[in-house]
Amino acid sequence: MGLHYKGWDHKREAEKAFRAREIDVLVATSTVAAGVNLPARAVIVQDTEVGMNPIDVATVQQMFGRAGRVGHGERDGWAFLIVTEQERQRWQAKPVAGNTVRSRIEASLPDHVLAEVVQRRIRSLREAEDWWVGTLACHQGSRSLQPLREASISSSKAGSSTNPSRLGARSRRRIWERSRRG
Repeated sequence: MGLHYKGWDHKREAEKAFRAREIDVLVATSTVAAGVNLPARAVIVQDTEVGMNPIDVATVQQMFGRAGRVGHGERDGWAFLIVTEQERQRWQAKPVAGNTVRSRIEASLPDHVLAEVVQRRIRSLREAEDWWVGTLACHQGSRSLQPLREASISSSKAGSSTNPSRLGARSRRRIWERSRRG
């Protein structure tokens, strides 16, 4: 059995052991709900709150999405939500009622663009535009390139030099400040 929770120094080792089938059970917080590609045969969610806040349908669906991921070593999957009898009807109705997912990438778009540049997935303005058009935010919005232009890391001036845009300079400063804190 392994453990996985935010801030635990050994969560990567637990992930690795779980993927390698060295352990059969991984007890985790909602940290595995998104951002961690961690397929499982079964997912059991035993609480409908994170701290004092109610958990939303999207988070539960993300957790359930880890179960039975074809192409990741699983053929079948099971997902269980353990609730009180009072909560049962409400939770049975929630997934049927639907859930609107809204992208939040624009709130930190300069950071995302910079991360793509650092990882060499974006090397030009054209590649940045292609990347943006493939995001959920673009499809939910007006399909405009304006948010990307506002978040651009650099802006060209006459000649071949580039200078940081206002948001690009802010992203660079944020990264520098984080690196100083350790």
